[in-house]
Amino acid sequence: MNTTFDFTEIILQYEKNVFHESSESSFTYSSFFKKVQSVAVWLGSQGVKKNEIVILKNTDVEIYPILIFALWKIGAVVFPVNPKIPSASTANVIDESNAAHVIGEKAEELKESHFIDCTPLKQLSFNAHDLLNYSKSMETPALIIMTSGSSGKPKYALHTFRSLYYNAVGVNSYFNLTEDDHWLVTLPFYHVGGLGILLRCFLAGARYSLLSPGRESLNNAINKRKPTHISLVFTQLQRLLENRKTSESLKACKAVFLGGSAIPGSVIDHALSLGINLYSGYGLTEMGSTVAIRNHKTENKDVAEILKHREVKVLDNEILLRGKCLFAGYQEKGGVNLPLNNDWFHTGDLGILKNDKITVTGRKDNMFISGGENIQPEEIEKTLLNLDGIEQALVVPCDNKEYGQRPCAFIKYSEGIDFDEKKIRDSLKIKLPSFKIPDKILQWPEQVAQQSQGSIKVKRSWFIEYASGLCD
Repeated sequence: MNTTFDFTEIILQYEKNVFHESSESSFTYSSFFKKVQSVAVWLGSQGVKKNEIVILKNTDVEIYPILIFALWKIGAVVFPVNPKIPSASTANVIDESNAAHVIGEKAEELKESHFIDCTPLKQLSFNAHDLLNYSKSMETPALIIMTSGSSGKPKYALHTFRSLYYNAVGVNSYFNLTEDDHWLVTLPFYHVGGLGILLRCFLAGARYSLLSPGRESLNNAINKRKPTHISLVFTQLQRLLENRKTSESLKACKAVFLGGSAIPGSVIDHALSLGINLYSGYGLTEMGSTVAIRNHKTENKDVAEILKHREVKVLDNEILLRGKCLFAGYQEKGGVNLPLNNDWFHTGDLGILKNDKITVTGRKDNMFISGGENIQPEEIEKTLLNLDGIEQALVVPCDNKEYGQRPCAFIKYSEGIDFDEKKIRDSLKIKLPSFKIPDKILQWPEQVAQQSQGSIKVKRSWFIEYASGLCD
């Protein structure tokens, strides 16, 4: 088992390969990490020290990856957050996580010692610093990712280089990622799925390329750069499939990897009919992102293959995890808390394990009881998503005097298709028992765009609160 993550060895092995690419720049491993060394020196001059937690709140995608590797070079713990969170929330995060600095482009109402303005980096003269002695103990804290979990209250998942390294190794092994490959990044770096792409490419000697918001469209980036791999959420894929040229470019990809919320059957069928190599993953922040992957071309059922360096078992229908990818715990005021039960992490996800493959059936805390019957919202959502024209569906409990709670469904149709409640009900009667058919079937609220801004998944807690005002 590796005890050291030797960055220098990898940089020297692939020094002439292109590592970073965008519409504005292209850097080899060698030139990229010389910039990293220069930025590390600059960060040191700003007071950043080893073992400090540093919040990244900047929006410049060009400098973001360089800052991540530069902070790691210093020995700091990187904590990327959504740049749209307000100053008051940032102050709370600093307090709760013991962060020492916030790096961003816009001065905030924070203690002067906390904020570091990174705009000077755009004019920084990158000297040709050699990158020496860039290696880290696998057990060194490296990254914090904010996760809300089921409670809605933010938690700060702390990862070491070990968990990040082995997560990347497992995904790379599944996809057979090589130095000839090229992964287009469309997900934000404050999500573990976006940041994980950097390390996957780094370990494989591959290239990552950035989408430059406001400067190029996703369609243009795909058609111009011809990536071999791309990570998307289903709404992105759905729009891309409407463009014939982009569909051909996606067909040439080795992997189109979907994450985020549940995927409508119509989107999957459309992609497969075009010959696209479509995959989706099951994962969570506490495991460094992906735990298992489903190949939609070969797997007819909702089963996903468990990746290397992950251990999975199911106890009382709940998915339990452990392995080299497991996080170090939640960063809290008083230290790090790792909530394990007999060495296993309880995910709160429900599933079925068979032949080293996992089927995720829902969330333990989403289930509710209606008239004595257990109702798992995800079962109803999956049925709705397999109906023609429905691109999003979410089911929550609604209080009911007779049954205690009844299901309430929110539906979003594809553009150009009219809402038809009777048609939905008629279809559900064929596929579900009567007690699982929602009492209310409502159109997707316009307010959702505001409450889920910056998030890959919509917040179920918001829908529950919203639905409470609509119940009888």
